[in-house]
Amino acid sequence: MPRRSLAYPELITVRPMLVVVFTRQLSSMLTNGVPIVLALDTLAHQPEDELFGDIVDACSQKIQKGGSFSAATTQFPKVFPTMFQTMVHIGEQTGSLDVALDRLALWLERDQGLRQRLRSALTYPTFVILLAVIMALTIFYTIMPTFVSIFADMQSELPLPTQLLLGMTEALRSPPQVLCMLAALVAGVTAFRRWKNSSRGSLQFYRLCKRIPLIGSMLIYGGLARYCSSMEALLNSGMNLTQALRLAGNACGDPLLREDSVDLVKSVSEGNLLAEHLDGRDEIYPGTLRSMLSVGEETSALPDMYGRTAAFYELEMNFKVEALGAALEPLMLAVVALVVATVILSIFLPLYSSLDKLG
Repeated sequence: MPRRSLAYPELITVRPMLVVVFTRQLSSMLTNGVPIVLALDTLAHQPEDELFGDIVDACSQKIQKGGSFSAATTQFPKVFPTMFQTMVHIGEQTGSLDVALDRLALWLERDQGLRQRLRSALTYPTFVILLAVIMALTIFYTIMPTFVSIFADMQSELPLPTQLLLGMTEALRSPPQVLCMLAALVAGVTAFRRWKNSSRGSLQFYRLCKRIPLIGSMLIYGGLARYCSSMEALLNSGMNLTQALRLAGNACGDPLLREDSVDLVKSVSEGNLLAEHLDGRDEIYPGTLRSMLSVGEETSALPDMYGRTAAFYELEMNFKVEALGAALEPLMLAVVALVVATVILSIFLPLYSSLDKLG
């Protein structure tokens, strides 16, 4: 029976890789003729994660009570995304659930790979920035207090960098000021998250990120690769074009594609070609995508063209990730060196000046 941990199924999250492995295993079992209830029961009792085992068990019980697998997955929207639910539902309707799960597993593996590469590209700079902050705090709390009394006894005016460093040291040594800074930081982060999660804010933030060298193009290519990969999977599963466009726009993570998907679906529903809508929207649909989809429409091979375009943008994103890593390593080291050099100069400039006067 499901455990108490499933009391709020709509809030439960698990590691995405668990869903990827589960989908691949379930697809293999169904292909080999194992009934779905038996397959789910088997997978529920050999998971890497106990909570995910409970989720699979809950899905099995839902099916045993007369429900469908797709309906069972809707209980856990943060575990099984809309793409998962939709492709499973199509597989059930067409009597080819094993094939649908196989395609879904391929899409999940590809999508998870894209996400991991994007995260890994941003991990190194985040680590270096965190290291620089820790170094600065260590200096403020352990080294600078020794020099505060020395600088206080000096008669000459201190250089501006030294004055700023002393001011920051005094502020960090004052509990009320530290609390105020922490409160301001929490308020700022909360306000930023609310703005970023709003429809208007997400668009503004994405447009801002697009202007950052290397990072911007990496995000663009990553979003386009996920969008085209989703379209390929949905069209191959048997979904009609308008439904696929709507779902892929929401699943790709690109706010511009998501916003335009409404107009795109409307345009296609009115009988217009994809190329007619994509023309003139260079910010959202690059020339390569427009050309490939135009050929796909003319040759009635849209799923194949979406797949080829996804592979192209995935390759481009990989190049950008490598270029970003190569560029960030010396840049981040330079930032750390600059922080250390600034602190050292701020400390030794007044000392050197005093020794020079004594000499």
